[in-house]
Amino acid sequence: MDPTPDRIIRDTFSDREDAVPFFRSTLPPGLLAVLNLDTLEVEQGTFIDESMKEYRTDVLFRIQTASGSPAKIYLLFEHKSQRDPRIFTQLLSYLARIYERQDKPVPVIPFVFYHGKKAWDLGTDFTAHFKLTDRERQIFAPYLPDFRFELFDLGDQDVETLTITLYVKMLLQIIRSIDTDRLDDNLRDIFELSEIFFSEQKKLEKLRKLIFYVLTRGEVPHEKVASILSSVSKRLEKEAMTAAQKLREEGFAQGMQQGMQQGLLEGEQKLLIKQMEWRFGSLSKQENDTIRACSNRDLIEAASRAILEGKSKDEVLAPLR
Repeated sequence: MDPTPDRIIRDTFSDREDAVPFFRSTLPPGLLAVLNLDTLEVEQGTFIDESMKEYRTDVLFRIQTASGSPAKIYLLFEHKSQRDPRIFTQLLSYLARIYERQDKPVPVIPFVFYHGKKAWDLGTDFTAHFKLTDRERQIFAPYLPDFRFELFDLGDQDVETLTITLYVKMLLQIIRSIDTDRLDDNLRDIFELSEIFFSEQKKLEKLRKLIFYVLTRGEVPHEKVASILSSVSKRLEKEAMTAAQKLREEGFAQGMQQGMQQGLLEGEQKLLIKQMEWRFGSLSKQENDTIRACSNRDLIEAASRAILEGKSKDEVLAPLR
């Protein structure tokens, strides 16, 4: 089963080869001065709700400090593709669970990777998120959890100035081009140096993830994607055509494009119903009503991913009930 776009983001930053240069280019100088990023390792497990564990986009890293005291700290990576006010309570929940499992408390640094059509305007400070008068803030401040997160807003970044791997650079360029509706204009330039990925199997798999991301998140017709990439190389065109055919066979491509174009909750609900009918056959009225009654777009999207990951009908619908 091919990874979902969200899973591609998570897998990318779970790979030390890609993660270390990225964080070296994006973390504040003060943090970089006290962290030994060469010791960065992925901490296995997740701290989100059990019912949503298959759809997580969080990654927890363990890093040693340059001085060795404390011996290690944690870096919590979270991906968002929409401006989501719930980020503050989500991170608070994650942080609480991480600290709960520690025998001796050590710092945890929240890091949010955001991209979207709108700029991030929600701030990064948990206490500032409360709508309080100055007097109320002064009174309640001692009783409020106080943390902030580091924010990487792709829309504010000059990707060319970041010292990152070619794979991450291409992925960021693809994401930004999709968010700014310029994918078809930029596609050829983005894949200009892609021939290097044919040199070994691991690199080829990464190239295939980039193509998969373009086909599933971009709104450029698949035939046009293959045509544009053919101007770079025939091997690249073949990879695009193979990926597009695979998506068509899964019945995913058409549904994803329709859902993206509609972009509304009602459209996403209809898309989920179609996907379930393709996979499981006709749905009962109760099952239809369950989907249409769910107003949480994240849960609808998670249910769509669950279908692609081979979950049963009950497992797909459970989080929606």
